[in-house]
Amino acid sequence: MVAIDADLSGRSRRPYFERRLARAAASPDRHPQLAVDGARGLAGFVLGRDTEGEFGRKEHAVRFDTLGVAKSEQGKGAGPALVAALAELANKRGATELSSSALWTDHRMLRFLERTGFRLAKSQILERPIGYPDVAREQQVDEANNDFALDFVTLTEAHIADLARLDRRLTGRDRTGYIRRRIEDALVESSIAASLAARHHGQVVGFVTAQVDFGDAGRTEPVAIIDTIGVEPEFARRGVARALLLQLAMNLNALRVERLETVVSREDFGLLQFLYREGFEPSQRLPFARPL
Repeated sequence: MVAIDADLSGRSRRPYFERRLARAAASPDRHPQLAVDGARGLAGFVLGRDTEGEFGRKEHAVRFDTLGVAKSEQGKGAGPALVAALAELANKRGATELSSSALWTDHRMLRFLERTGFRLAKSQILERPIGYPDVAREQQVDEANNDFALDFVTLTEAHIADLARLDRRLTGRDRTGYIRRRIEDALVESSIAASLAARHHGQVVGFVTAQVDFGDAGRTEPVAIIDTIGVEPEFARRGVARALLLQLAMNLNALRVERLETVVSREDFGLLQFLYREGFEPSQRLPFARPL
C-alpha cells in the first residue's frame, strides 16, 4: 500500500497507513479495508471507516477515505471493483450510504466518483485556518469568561456519562456508544488534545471532539476534523462553543495543525450561522454520497 500510494502521490505516507491498519486491527467492524491482487502482487486497495453518529448523522454510513490502484493495473476495472465490494460489505453491515470527498480541481477523481454512482451530498464541508494567536477571539472569550468562568479538560473515559447525558438533551437520542467510541479513538490515536470538555464550576457544560487527519481523502497536510460539538441548552449563548473552538485552536497550534474542517447539513442554518461567524468558509473539497 505504501509503495502504491507513494508512486501515485509522490511522497511516502507510511505513518498514516500504519495508523489506519492499527485502527482496523483494533476495531475491524468499524474500519472495512479491502484489496485486490494482480499479476505482480497487490494491485489496489480501499480503506473505509464507519461514520455513524459523526457530524450529527442519524443514518449508518461508511466513508471511503483512501483508494489506490497501482499504475500498471489502472484502466482494468480495479478501482470500480473495490468500491463495489466496499459498498456490498457496507450494505451487509447495515449502512445505507457510502460517502467520500474530493477537491473540486481533482478532475480525475471527480470523474471516477461519477462513474461509480456518487452524487453531491446534502451537506457542506467548511474550513477555517487556525491562525493562532487569535487576538480578537481571545478578547471576546476573556470578556465572556468574566461573567461565566470556564476551564477546559481533555476528554477521558470518565467523561462518557456526562457527555452522553448532554448529547441526549441536544439530540433526543441515546448515543452513548458513539460517544464512547469517539473518546476511545482519541485515547488510542493520541489525538486527545483535539477532544475537550468545558466545565463551569466543575460541571461539564460543553464539549468538542475532533480527529487530527494526516492523510485521509488524499490530504497531504494535517487537518483537524471536528465531528461533534455540543453545549448544554441552559448555558447557550454564554460563549461556551466559541471558547471551546479557541482552546481547540491553541492545542492544535502546538501540534502544528494549521486548519480546522467540519461537515454540516446544508439545512442546519443555526450551526452554519455560528460557524460562519467563527470564521469558517466553504472548503475547496466537495462532499459526495452514494445510496446503498
